[in-house]
Amino acid sequence: MSNNKQNVDIKAKEKRPDVVELNTGAGSYLLVTPNAETDYIQKKLHDERVPYEYEMLIDMQSRLSAGDLVLDVGANVGNHTLYLAYVAGCDVIAIEPNKSLAEAIIESASLNGLADRVRVEKVAAARSGGHGRFACEIQENLGSQRVELGEGDIRVLPLDSLLLPKQV
Repeated sequence: MSNNKQNVDIKAKEKRPDVVELNTGAGSYLLVTPNAETDYIQKKLHDERVPYEYEMLIDMQSRLSAGDLVLDVGANVGNHTLYLAYVAGCDVIAIEPNKSLAEAIIESASLNGLADRVRVEKVAAARSGGHGRFACEIQENLGSQRVELGEGDIRVLPLDSLLLPKQV
């Protein structure tokens, strides 16, 4: 990253309390965390300033190559998505049915200059298509929410129906 880009990112972080800088051995990047006051994972990211499940991400990175396509199904706030795009250099399709969290991933990708490597699908994944809604809202762990199929405003798609630019 150029110094100019780093300065822009630092200014964005200083102006927004919902943005956390995550540190890795390969540098640092920004993550938008709109629910850090209530959500366990987002709070942990703010407190520790390292990616969630960092050891697992390092292992994943060792098995991937720059340019590989990865699907992050149930991407939550984009912890894995941003790490794999920024640190591992992968192209990532993040599948996240929570519209607020999906928007946070899009913002994070933009703040880090990764919009060309991160695609966000605001849908839930299932065996068949349709619609659904969250069974209940779990503010303290948004990633544990479950989509019930049937009525609702969440679009549900089988992964096979996604148009993928290359092999996963």
